[in-house]
Order: sequence, then C-alpha cells, then structure tokens
Amino acid sequence: SIAIVVEAGVQSGCLETATMAAEMGATVKSFAHSPNLRHGQGCNILIEQGASPIDEDGHGIAELNADGIELLYNPTTLSDIAEHLRMSEVDTFEQLLIWQSQGQIRQRGNLWERF
Repeated sequence: SIAIVVEAGVQSGCLETATMAAEMGATVKSFAHSPNLRHGQGCNILIEQGASPIDEDGHGIAELNADGIELLYNPTTLSDIAEHLRMSEVDTFEQLLIWQSQGQIRQRGNLWERF
C-alpha cells in the first residue's frame, strides 16, 4: 500500500498518519514544498525522514502511477481531482498546469486527462 501526503503543516495530523502508515509497511510519498510555505513544511519533514519525494516538476508521478493510482487516466474535473488529492482547487489547478506544461496531461473543456 501507499500513503501520499500532499499538504501538511509541522503539527499536522497527516504526519502522524504517514508515520503510522510507514510503520505498517506502506510506502510513503510526499510532495516537496518551498520552505516558505507553512502548509508544506510537514511534507518536507517527511521527505527528510525518508519519504519518497514528488517535486514541483512532477518527478515521482510515474512512480505513483506504477503504484496503482489511476488519477487522470479517465477525464476528470478539477473539483474531483482536488477532492481526490485532498487539496484546494487553487493548489490542484497549479499542479495541473505544471503537469500540462511538461506534456504529461491535457485539458479538454473542463476535464483533465493523461494521454
């Protein structure tokens, strides 16, 4: 199994959950954040403790797909993606634009998908 942490502050319950997941044998992956973003400092701590990083350029996403995450293999709306990732729509849209600029996904109307 896999645990993915997208956003976590320093005193976030996500850190405890990720730690418990690792103790139970799950692979833990975390999005790397700028040190200036409070909502991402916990993610950076997890990476320092050994979680596999996913950077702002999307490196690590292929590994996520290999672990069975099928997000965006079917056309999906921004709100559904944000809900799945447990991120705000603004942060999700920002990540989608990064992946789109890398040619990993495309937008068709109000739907996003891998191709």
